[in-house]
Amino acid sequence: MLRKVGEKWRDSGLLTPVALLFAGLVSASGVVAADEEAVIEETVVTGSRIKDPNVMSSSQITVVDVDDILNRGVVRIEDYLNNLPQISPAQTITNSNGASGTATLDLRNLGCSRTLVLLNGERLAPGSTSGGNCADINTIPTLLLERVEVLTGGASSAYGSDAVAGVVNFILDDEFEGFKASYTSSMYQHKNDNGKLRSLVKSFDYATAPSDVTTGETNKIAAAFGGSIFDGRGHLTAFFEKTDTQPILQGDYDISACALSGGTAACGGSSTIPPGRWADFGGYKAAGFTNTADADVTGLDLKVLGNEFVDRDGQTYNYNPTNFFQRPNERMNLGLFGKFEVNEYVEAYVNVRSMNSESNAQIAYSGTFGNITALPCYNALLSEQQYNTVCGNWAGMGGSHAPNFETNAEALAYLSGLDIAVGDGSIIDYKAPLYSLKRNVEGNPRQDVTTYKSVSQTFGLRGEFIEGWSYDVSYQRSEVDYTSEYRNDLSVIAINRAIDVVNVAGVPTCVSVINGTDDSCIPYNLFAGGLAGDDGIQGVIDGGAELQNYIASATNVLGASQQTIFSAVISGESGIALPSAPSAISVAIGYESRDLKTDFRPDLPSRTGDRSGSGGATLALSGGYDVNEYFVEFGVPMTDDLSAEIGYRYADYSTDNTTDAYKMGVYWEAHEDVSVRASYQTSTRHASLAGLYTPQGYGLVDLDDDPCGESKTRSQAECANTGLAAGLYGTDLKSPADQYNILGGGNPKVAPEESTSVTAGVVITPKLLDGLTLTIDYFSIEVVDGIGSIPATTALTKCLETGNAAFCNLINRHPTNGSLWLTGGYISTQTTNLSQETVEGVDFNFSYNMNTKLGKLLLEGVTTRLTSAELIELPGEMALECAGHWGAACDKNPQPKWSGNYTATLSTAYDADVSLSVRYLGETEDLNKSNAIDFDSRTYFDLAAVWTPLENYQARIGINNLLDDEPPVTSNAGTAPGNGNTFPAHFDALGRYMFLTLEANF
Repeated sequence: MLRKVGEKWRDSGLLTPVALLFAGLVSASGVVAADEEAVIEETVVTGSRIKDPNVMSSSQITVVDVDDILNRGVVRIEDYLNNLPQISPAQTITNSNGASGTATLDLRNLGCSRTLVLLNGERLAPGSTSGGNCADINTIPTLLLERVEVLTGGASSAYGSDAVAGVVNFILDDEFEGFKASYTSSMYQHKNDNGKLRSLVKSFDYATAPSDVTTGETNKIAAAFGGSIFDGRGHLTAFFEKTDTQPILQGDYDISACALSGGTAACGGSSTIPPGRWADFGGYKAAGFTNTADADVTGLDLKVLGNEFVDRDGQTYNYNPTNFFQRPNERMNLGLFGKFEVNEYVEAYVNVRSMNSESNAQIAYSGTFGNITALPCYNALLSEQQYNTVCGNWAGMGGSHAPNFETNAEALAYLSGLDIAVGDGSIIDYKAPLYSLKRNVEGNPRQDVTTYKSVSQTFGLRGEFIEGWSYDVSYQRSEVDYTSEYRNDLSVIAINRAIDVVNVAGVPTCVSVINGTDDSCIPYNLFAGGLAGDDGIQGVIDGGAELQNYIASATNVLGASQQTIFSAVISGESGIALPSAPSAISVAIGYESRDLKTDFRPDLPSRTGDRSGSGGATLALSGGYDVNEYFVEFGVPMTDDLSAEIGYRYADYSTDNTTDAYKMGVYWEAHEDVSVRASYQTSTRHASLAGLYTPQGYGLVDLDDDPCGESKTRSQAECANTGLAAGLYGTDLKSPADQYNILGGGNPKVAPEESTSVTAGVVITPKLLDGLTLTIDYFSIEVVDGIGSIPATTALTKCLETGNAAFCNLINRHPTNGSLWLTGGYISTQTTNLSQETVEGVDFNFSYNMNTKLGKLLLEGVTTRLTSAELIELPGEMALECAGHWGAACDKNPQPKWSGNYTATLSTAYDADVSLSVRYLGETEDLNKSNAIDFDSRTYFDLAAVWTPLENYQARIGINNLLDDEPPVTSNAGTAPGNGNTFPAHFDALGRYMFLTLEANF
């Protein structure tokens, strides 16, 4: 509630006063002052610990009232916040490939690791156990949410590390009185009528999406109660929320019915296909084999048809339809807030919250993905035609066609003889140098089922120990337990054992069974089937569940992390006042210790990279650090109209790093209609546990193409810089899924990054136009010595262009075929300090309420003009301008120069409120060098109504994306945050969002 003191506005909660009255999307209930003559005792503002009504905040804060969120019908807070111009999408429920199972916030597109998230002023713990520092806002309930405060600019002097881009503070009502409950049901509806895309999908003989789709239902039920205890000396508040979200498949939508290629020119897909692709990628020639049947044949690119090998003829597989566009999620939130007045000097308080969440990230069926690198010529399942095609017709190749042995001993002796022949040079090899790319459609899609169990407990004592001075001492412990069960991915070890098969007494038998290596091995018949009606390979279909259980057993990852914080703060008036000041200088002095630990434990198959479709090993991580911090803040009233803020924090880390951060700010009520504020702050970010301690391991990165392959977009001389042999220039080096291998890892010596931020703004509340508040705020954030790595795109491009060893040493092509996507080829990355980023712009906010014949009308909105978003990836390089662009080194998230969020709410005399919201996303240009697709601007309309038929009952109904506007699509979207050929958390990708909420409040 906002109150007026004389001619100044004060705020009784964590909001700012007049300078921040409408620095964002301000609630209708906060527009009209009540109890104008009531004088409040203190003001606490996000970004400061000072409590003094005569000190005005110098920081820029956007305030989102809970009614704004409820009127959009969202059941996940990030779905609303990602529509604010200040916030870019990070991890959301619309991520599947690349999903962590969490929900994170990315302020000013500087990354979730540079966005500090608070709950009632307390730091949230990292949401994952893999060593990152991004908070999971799935842990935040919405039923007791009062508002969200988004502070732009560094706040490390107040809160410590990570507050580089700013702070998002969720304010809960922890003194709720009474009982309330709510139920929300929502879903998406979309009409698939994109004629161009439907025709495109049909032309590739892929299945089109249904003409109409209603999907993705979410149901949420919540309840809370609270009241006084012990004759008013104490208070308890408790709540629970249960959310159940159903999945959405990409095959349900025209925009994602196929994996686009060439921008929007074609349906692409993977060459890991259901009938199985066998290709040598130059292996025959490199090994010295020659074809005796046709000397012009120097390599093979085949597939299975019946019991023969035939030319693949470019066949690809449409992997999109089975991918989730929206992940299913079940989540339960529970919590308790309590306080008890021990005596007049001591109040004890406790906050306990828990969250249990399970989500399934489903992507396309697994496959061999080139992880079978050779085919034994003696394989008992090969037909004669198949044997001759890949073995018999090649000079230098050993091994007979399907030899049959009476005993295991005879078979082993035969294999030993082949090894001897290779050793003495009698033959080159007895295994055809073929890679297998077989899609396992006979099984089930890959699924990463993640479970998070988190508990946060805070215990504290607070009170006033002498008049005008208070203290707050607290201990917070947060724990996260994580499990990941990765299902239906093929085992690299198992599939290689399962194709190493010989006949023993007429029975195809795995060599690993004969030699005792693996008694459970079942032959993997990749050579019988592949016909149109088989829906795969009949030989694999015949293997049934027993074969699938052998080649595709589940793998597991366990994790546990802890954050403990001890904090002690004293604050009050110093007794020292400047001349003409209305009060003394306020002081807040404190100490905080924070301890972070994580233990991330993949099982053996995960650690060794034995998952064929995972892109590399999942590495164990165990480590931690602690930090001791000391801070002080001064609130300095200068005159009735002018005040200043000064703050400093020093941090000493167990990693032998020390940091300091400070802030200076002023607030000036220049005129009764105009107030001015400005601040200068520095911030720091210490490396995360993953950035420090992650061992080196392989992963995947999205790239447009290998420019040295068949596209030949770079010259042979440039490609030689990357280590590519001249004979491999222009060969098939393109990844079927545009994903290439990287080798990354942490660096214990990485230093904390630093940033500076400047904000300056005016607040205009003209008496001539009663009811109008207008704010204009400039912001500039610069990050130096940014923690990161040389992006794979940059390393490859710079190596091609310059031949500089600093870049070219990072490019490691496969020694035989030159690939960067087949096992053995990769681009190296490692955590270090190197980048510099700058974000600059202006926020325009307004609120205007008026009386009309139909009722009270409130107009409010926020507009952001992003003037610059520069990225310097490497010291000495030219800055890359990302404002108004997307893609390439600027990250995938589009960063429009103009964006806005506006709402008109009419409160009628008929117990009903109606609101119309408009969301605007400006145009952005694609920086990718091939298949570039620029995005036009988008405008979305949302309509909602709130009906209160009885005093204690309320119904909300609404439709977001009222016109069912379809998002732009591009083949460059890639994986998270991309999904389904677009950016579903930036654009509205799933159609109309319809919701109904019923509430009871007593």
